This record gives sequence, structure tokens and C-alpha cells, in this order.
Amino acid sequence: MISKEEVLNTIEKWQKAVDAGDIDGVVALYHPEKGVLLGTMDTEKTGGRIGAERIKDYFKHFLGGRRRVEAHFPPEEKAQIEIMGSRGLYAGYYQFTLYENDGSVRKANAKFTYIMEKDGNNQPLIIHHNSGLTSKGIVGK
Repeated sequence: MISKEEVLNTIEKWQKAVDAGDIDGVVALYHPEKGVLLGTMDTEKTGGRIGAERIKDYFKHFLGGRRRVEAHFPPEEKAQIEIMGSRGLYAGYYQFTLYENDGSVRKANAKFTYIMEKDGNNQPLIIHHNSGLTSKGIVGK
């Protein structure tokens, strides 16, 4: 079983790793083989990045190509959190603040779905992460 608290703790770890620019820390939260990422700003049209190596490649560009990125999740009461036996789901809308290398700051609005399950060490891991841009997409300051 996975608990609501474990789902929220995994999301908090993900957010802290993104905010710190810790690519390896972010990737470590995904299942190494079964992890799937459909990233907010992914231009690769492959149906998703599967496995740690491909997920890391996305975050090298998303995080490594900027001075800093901040993820802003909604308050718990505005997100959907479902526990389905051994899997947990966390879904809603969030916004990224993108601090570009040229000094500009942009916002990216996105919707997200994370599905998690525990691995053999009883640690929750992300097995699916879909994060598509909303109709407002990337906006200026």
C-alpha cells in the first residue's frame, strides 16, 4: 500500500530537487526502468521518455539549460490525490518560473498527473508523469 502522505512527500522531494537544479535528485524519484515522463516543454515526439537515462536527458535541458527553475504546486486542497491500493495519483495544475540564462524570467503553466508505486525497498517512485502546457502556455513576466 501507498499512503497519501507518501505521495505528498514524494512530490515535495521532486519540487525541492527541481528548485535546487538537482538533476540526479529528480531522476532518482522515477522508477529506473518503468518511469515514464511526458514533460511540460518536451519537443521530442516519442510518446514519452521511458527509463532513467531518457528522463535524465529531458531534465538536463529543462533544468540545466536555465539559471534556475521553480515549481509551484497548488495547495493540497486544490489537487486531486487518489490512493488506489499499491498506487497513488496526484493531479492538478502548476506553474514553473523559468529564470533564463539571458536574465529574462518566464512562467510556464502546466497540468500534471503523477502516478506512483513503491519499489522493492518500499520507497515510492514515480512510474508516470504527464505535464502538458495549459491553454495559457508560456507567459511573460
